[in-house]
Amino acid sequence: MHDASVIPVNGRKLCSWGLIWKRNRPEEYGVDFRMKSLLLRGNSDMSCSGDSGPVCHLCRNPYNSNLMYVRCESCTNWYHAEAVELEESKIAELVGFKCCRRRRIRTPMCPYLHPEVKKKRPRTRAPKVGNPELDPHHGTISGQPIELKSTVRVAKN
Repeated sequence: MHDASVIPVNGRKLCSWGLIWKRNRPEEYGVDFRMKSLLLRGNSDMSCSGDSGPVCHLCRNPYNSNLMYVRCESCTNWYHAEAVELEESKIAELVGFKCCRRRRIRTPMCPYLHPEVKKKRPRTRAPKVGNPELDPHHGTISGQPIELKSTVRVAKN
């Protein structure tokens, strides 16, 4: 069962975690991105090159050749593909990726984040102060009640 707040009527997810998909573009569009910014499972090039490989920006775990990685086009940070919900079967349709910091969206939870760190990580942003829709304490009366004096003036005819 799907949560209606996550999947709208048209069936597409509201949050793409910054993945940019091919839509009515030529077949070759995005090839350069996929060659430079995707590391597929079983990539043996990392072990041969002497490079330790990418480190996931979310969980800080070192490169694991059994996992898939995607790199942000703007900041060049690497992310586990699973953290941004990139499926291997959809790679041919991917033409780009901009991380949550570049797109100013919430940060995804990396499935490889250590359980102790997951517990400490806040799940939402702090609300904006003064915004009644986002600030849960906006308009809340706290403390002891104070006595107010009322002055009523009666008009004389």
